[in-house]
Amino acid sequence: MTIVSHCQDIWSNYPSGFYANDISIILETDADYLIKYTLDGSVPTINSLDYSGPIHLMDRSNWPNNLSDIRTNPLSTPEDFRWSPPEEHILKSNVIKAALFEDNTRVSEVQHFEYFVGDLFHDIQLPVLSIYIDSTDFFSFQNGIYVPGLDYDTDSLTWQPGNYFNRGDDWERVVNLRYYDDREEVLYQKVEAEIHGGASRVMPCKSIRLSAKKSLGHEYIDYPFFDDKAYSDHKRLILRNSGQDWHQTLFLDVLMQQLLADENIEYQSSQACLLFINGEYWGIHNLRERYDKHYFSNYHSLDKSNIDYFVVEMAYSEEEGSSQAYQDLIDMIDQDELTDIEK
Repeated sequence: MTIVSHCQDIWSNYPSGFYANDISIILETDADYLIKYTLDGSVPTINSLDYSGPIHLMDRSNWPNNLSDIRTNPLSTPEDFRWSPPEEHILKSNVIKAALFEDNTRVSEVQHFEYFVGDLFHDIQLPVLSIYIDSTDFFSFQNGIYVPGLDYDTDSLTWQPGNYFNRGDDWERVVNLRYYDDREEVLYQKVEAEIHGGASRVMPCKSIRLSAKKSLGHEYIDYPFFDDKAYSDHKRLILRNSGQDWHQTLFLDVLMQQLLADENIEYQSSQACLLFINGEYWGIHNLRERYDKHYFSNYHSLDKSNIDYFVVEMAYSEEEGSSQAYQDLIDMIDQDELTDIEK
């Protein structure tokens, strides 16, 4: 669909956030356009609901689950890591997606409002990170980045194939991100999302890399998420599923890094948070810093263009710059040239 943007806004009488009791939402705009909206996480179309009066919102936690009932890894996954549906109804927020229409054409960006209604949210102690997506971007068979999908069906002989193992521009998705600290909204922006990690991609809950893009409106994800680090302008962050510890403590890797925080080595700060996707509770994730050129530039005042950074797994691979200087060092050691002071 071609969107003719008139940069018009839609306002709500209640800001996104947490409410103990039912509320009625009034949407307004200063433009003479029709407001269309959805409550199921889908993008408004001309066939969506017409806004004609207050929208009554209530605690939705006992409503049927939706996205969380979608299988996110195959039956061939080892039993300890195999997806299974929630055993009961999960926590849910109310998500309103609204847009302006004129002559059957959408003339504004989709705007998102989110309301956590009910007493069940009262005792939440952790920050809440909520992302809104076009559900097909994450869960469609053809190109959903969060499911086994087409790749699994067409390549079942490879160890644990799946759409979520794909990488590159074609497997990046734009999402809207909201962050609530102490149940107050402190951040709302568009970011780019992609599945992150190695073997952990097959876990029921995936790690998601979040990247700020100037083209999406913000050059950084700007908030002091980590109490132990002064830097708050983040180019990239990881919503980590805790890897192979996904089904146990959910903080083992974080603990190991924190034990070394006072040593003179690099470590990734972390903040545990509750993730919601399109209004459905998605479990505890660890919001983490990511090692990359932006991280090293921030903390060591380095020129990003002069950073050589690579990772070592079965072999080493270049992440930033070149590994040539490292290889030259290895060659020098192999040739027993360390005794030559000049070198």
